[in-house]
Amino acid sequence: MESVSLPYNRAELRDPDVILNQHFLRTLEEEVRRLSVFDHPFLIRLSKGVYAERGVRIAFIQFSKHIKVFTSCLGHLLGMAPDIRDRVVLFDNLNEEMGKGALLGTHYMLYLKFLASMGISMEEIDRTETLTSIELLNDGLLQAVKRSFIGGLAWLGIGGELTIPNNFPYLSQGARIAFANLDMTFFERHGQLDQGHNDDSNLLLAMKIKTQADRELVRSEVHKSLYLRGAVWDDLGAFAVRR
Repeated sequence: MESVSLPYNRAELRDPDVILNQHFLRTLEEEVRRLSVFDHPFLIRLSKGVYAERGVRIAFIQFSKHIKVFTSCLGHLLGMAPDIRDRVVLFDNLNEEMGKGALLGTHYMLYLKFLASMGISMEEIDRTETLTSIELLNDGLLQAVKRSFIGGLAWLGIGGELTIPNNFPYLSQGARIAFANLDMTFFERHGQLDQGHNDDSNLLLAMKIKTQADRELVRSEVHKSLYLRGAVWDDLGAFAVRR
């Protein structure tokens, strides 16, 4: 955690059930890292400059439509947290996403600044129809954080934040190849911090999982989220125009 103190004591962290749950979550991470969403063919091709500038523009415009809703879903999950200490942990993530209170430092505003350095206006973003796969991903995340705290954490952490340190280097490299003089602050803010956010989410899950049914729910929700994220890369690869 970056800006808050760990709100759990040593006895809670060393509880045998918590340690067992952490092992389950590490095993699940190893399992899902083999999925194509992590090193998707679209991302590899993008990072190698395969796509024409128009295709790259479309891909980054579409991705903005997921980034736009992320903090609202995270905020909803924070409100769903059953314990004030859980909210403290999630607040660390939300605080960083929201630029620590500075509007221009929020991740969405940084992403818009990145798009503007490509010559993409807010008007162009608004008039671009959202891909169905992104609508499904956004709706899936929203429903998950509303339905269950454990399920929402599964989407947030292993189903989401875990992909970022792997996916974003492909995206940033592809952008740099296609465009010059980009504002890359958005991508500079992602990586190690997102791995930390995933670790925080896993800590909360380790505290909250009580039954085998909970574990099955986590595995199911993680796979749903990663399937939909993979579908987004599938669609962007289909829409992108090769050189």
